[in-house]
Amino acid sequence: MQKQIRCAIYTRKSCEEGLEQKFNSLDAQRIAGESYVSSQQLKGWVAIEKKYDDGGYSGGNLERPGLKELFQDIEAGKIDLVVVYKIDRLSRSLLDFARIVDFFDKHKVTFVSVTESFNTADSVGRLMLNIILSFAQYERELASERIRDKVAASRKKGMWMGSRVPLGYDVKEKKLVINEKEAELVKHIFESFVELKSITAITKKLNKEGYQTKEGKEFKKGTVRGILTNATYIGFVKHKGRLYKGQHEAIVDDELWNKAKENIETRRHIAAKREPALLKGLIRCYACDASMQATHAKKKNKEYRYYVCGKHLKGRECSGKEHTIAAGEIEQLILEQIPIILNNETLMKEAFGEVNEFICETLQGIVSIWESIFPIEKQNIVKLLIKRIWLKENGLKVEISSNGLKSLVEKYEATNNPIEARGKDIEVFAQYQLKKCIGKSMVLVQEGKNHKKTNSILLKSLVRAHLWQQELNEGKYTNIKEICSVNKIACPKYVSSILQLNFLAPEIKEVILEGKQPSHVRLNNFLGTKMSLLWEEQLNVFYRQEHH
Repeated sequence: MQKQIRCAIYTRKSCEEGLEQKFNSLDAQRIAGESYVSSQQLKGWVAIEKKYDDGGYSGGNLERPGLKELFQDIEAGKIDLVVVYKIDRLSRSLLDFARIVDFFDKHKVTFVSVTESFNTADSVGRLMLNIILSFAQYERELASERIRDKVAASRKKGMWMGSRVPLGYDVKEKKLVINEKEAELVKHIFESFVELKSITAITKKLNKEGYQTKEGKEFKKGTVRGILTNATYIGFVKHKGRLYKGQHEAIVDDELWNKAKENIETRRHIAAKREPALLKGLIRCYACDASMQATHAKKKNKEYRYYVCGKHLKGRECSGKEHTIAAGEIEQLILEQIPIILNNETLMKEAFGEVNEFICETLQGIVSIWESIFPIEKQNIVKLLIKRIWLKENGLKVEISSNGLKSLVEKYEATNNPIEARGKDIEVFAQYQLKKCIGKSMVLVQEGKNHKKTNSILLKSLVRAHLWQQELNEGKYTNIKEICSVNKIACPKYVSSILQLNFLAPEIKEVILEGKQPSHVRLNNFLGTKMSLLWEEQLNVFYRQEHH
């Protein structure tokens, strides 16, 4: 009996125009593919019913849902041959097409083009495909170069080339014309900056006064800075760092522009003289998940440094109580935490998988000389180890990178022995009392030396269990297989085991959520047949002595 060849027909259309029609380009491509497959019935070709369509997606990349679904079914062994109307329906990029062909080869799948009579089952077909795709790629790159040259020439003539329309202007007949109402706002921004000399202060003022951007949104610091540095407002257009006289009218006169520019240059000079904030890019507000920005304030000829919630800084609402914290205190506290963390054997075992003799000696050596390490090196260590710091109402949650710890040991370990990466990132909670000081600033006062840690894997699994069960109850998923498919999980047994966490004793759930679980507790204790449904037995496992 002749072997049946399962054929998948893939269709693609770059733009969405016409897709709403009852019979569109995708349908035409599919009919052509089905007809071609029917003509090869004697070879055992059979078209599978499932459709792999990408309407409105470019062939310049592989980020297409229909194509991804095709790949998944090929990996699952459901397809023997792929049929397309033309080869560029599959990809317009030679590099991407080469990857696709390699993927097909790996899974023993061939490729056929209906209109170009190419079959990758033979070497001649492969050669012809590569030649045609090479010319297609050349033509595409040549067209891109022509467009870039045209844009450059138009910019030099001062023409507006259809980019984002700046506040203060409208577009009429492909030209920028002044919007009088918005132009008054632009002038107000420039004049306010000359007076206040602070982008932060202007941003807060604009939002408080009810002004909005051209898109109808509240102002952000970046938006205001962009307006103050946009040469469009003095009648110029910018292209690759150079300014050309524009064909539009200016909104801001040269005198006002130069005053604003002078203030910006002064601020940049002051910022360059300051030392970089130790925790910049690391510390975040736990309440609203916004990055905390390093700011400065001058009082009686003395400069004070703070970390301020990004949302609060922009005048937006933040549900947290601690919007501002003194930079010096929190930076000192983090520097004090580093040797404490390195000296915690339980945490280091979790981070490294196991702590051998030379790891232990290296860590102890760093701890012993910590106070004598130069400040700049301490800063480098902080940047290496810490992934993120969360400011909470009752203290700090610090996320430590296991890879950072390994790099630190390799850096200071004399024999340069490579360390096998078997551990995981760790979390440390340092409990502190937060007190008000001088109105806004928050100063951290340490309550004790007890440091708690959150088992991120256990906590994440508990949250997943609750979410999946809720989605099952609401009908978003009908079974475990659908959960696996949507979340790209290969093992249904894993999902079933996670769902079992919903039957944990309420006391255990509460302790896990608070990060107060015993150090010996692991997710594995509650997966599959290892988990008892009796709360009393669960509590016995949960609170057993660590040496048992």
